[in-house]
Amino acid sequence: MIFKVLKRVSVLWICGAITVWAGDIALDRDTNLMWEDRPVVIEEVRTFIEARRYCQDLILENYSDWRVPLIDELMTLIDKRYYKPAEKPLFIYSSSNWYWSRSQFTNDKSKAWSINFFNGSDDYRSKLEYQYVRCVRRKK
Repeated sequence: MIFKVLKRVSVLWICGAITVWAGDIALDRDTNLMWEDRPVVIEEVRTFIEARRYCQDLILENYSDWRVPLIDELMTLIDKRYYKPAEKPLFIYSSSNWYWSRSQFTNDKSKAWSINFFNGSDDYRSKLEYQYVRCVRRKK
């Protein structure tokens, strides 16, 4: 299913097990995770440290407990039935690029795991690289 939003309003769309909030948050009811969904997630790149600071400082829809997602959380967004991006149809703002996770590579702490939403692949990348980030929080 494809969403086309002409104007953001305070309503919610229901699509199977996924609820998309109008505004700046998408809620995945399968995982109970709330995801940042604003233009910044497809427009601005950051290093690993900058991404962590950005999420920690984020206040969105009156929530202040945002963080960079774990690699396993990012993987829940992958749906390889789709391509460019290879993700669930959950977001208004979606991109086929590399996104940070906060999961560090075990053998080299200068690297962290990332997901490439072009095709759904994952890899460890230097924390000095510039990549996108989509902050997450658990719905309570």
